[in-house]
Amino acid sequence: MSQIMTKWIYVTLLMILCLSCESAKDRQISLFTFPKITDSRDIDYAERVTLSPDQLESVFPPFLGKFKFGEDIDLNRARRPISYQDDIISEYIIEGDDSLHVNGLELYVDYETEVYFNREYAYDSVLWEHYPVYFVNSTATDKIFIAKDGYVFGIQEAAKQKDSWDWRAIECSGFDFCGNGGWGLIIHPGEYAAMLMRKYEGTLKTDLRVRFQMGNSTFVSKKFRGTINPNQFKVREPSYPHLVMMDGQREVPDWLFYGAKPDTSFQIRSVTTE
Repeated sequence: MSQIMTKWIYVTLLMILCLSCESAKDRQISLFTFPKITDSRDIDYAERVTLSPDQLESVFPPFLGKFKFGEDIDLNRARRPISYQDDIISEYIIEGDDSLHVNGLELYVDYETEVYFNREYAYDSVLWEHYPVYFVNSTATDKIFIAKDGYVFGIQEAAKQKDSWDWRAIECSGFDFCGNGGWGLIIHPGEYAAMLMRKYEGTLKTDLRVRFQMGNSTFVSKKFRGTINPNQFKVREPSYPHLVMMDGQREVPDWLFYGAKPDTSFQIRSVTTE
C-alpha cells in the first residue's frame, strides 16, 4: 500500500473520529438532568412546615421560571433570570397560532428533592415543603407552555389504597375570580419550565402522580411513591370543591380536577336558614 493511500486512510479515520466526538458532545448537551435548587435569601428565621391536611385542598402550584439545560435554580426572586419574559405571549395569540403547541413536551417529577417555599411573599415567616416538577423540551422545535398569573394548572392525585389503581384527586384547582391573566411561554429546544408541587406527610405511603392541563391537552406523570394523609381524599363540607360539586349535584367539572376523579362519597346537605 502506498504512503499516499495510507495517509488518506489515516486522515479519513481521524475525521470520522472527530465527527463522532462532536456528535456525542451535542447529545450530551441536549440531555436534561435535574437542576440543583438553592435559596440565597437570608431566611434562617423562617419556620419550615410539611402539611398534613384533613381534606382535599385547592392549590395554586407556583411557577418558578424557564431555564436552559444545565442551568440551576435560585429561589431568590431577585436572582432568578427574567430574560425568558421576552418569550411570553398573549393567551389570545396562542389560540390563533397552530405552529405553537404543547405536543412533545416531557414531564419529569423530582419527588426526592425537598424545597421549602411560599410564593405569597418575598420574605416568608413560614415555608411549605414542596418538590419540583419540570416540563422539558428535548425536541428540535419550539413548544408552548401555558399558565396563569404566577401559577400553573396542576394538581396531585393518589392511589386510594397501597398498590391500588384506584386513582383519586387529593387536590383541586384553586378558586380564581378573575378570568384574565393567562399567558403562554415559548420553550425553545434545550430549555425547561420549572414549578413546585406541595409535599405532604401522613400515614399512607402510596403511589402518586401529577396532572396538568394546558389548553386542550392533559399531561399525567409516571407514578412515584409518596406519603399523604388518607383524609386528603375527602371532600368536606364546607369547602370550595364541595360547594362547586354540590352546585352540580356531584357532577364533577373537568376544570376543577383537570379530568381527575375525586372521592364523591360525602353527603350533600341542603343549606337552610332560620
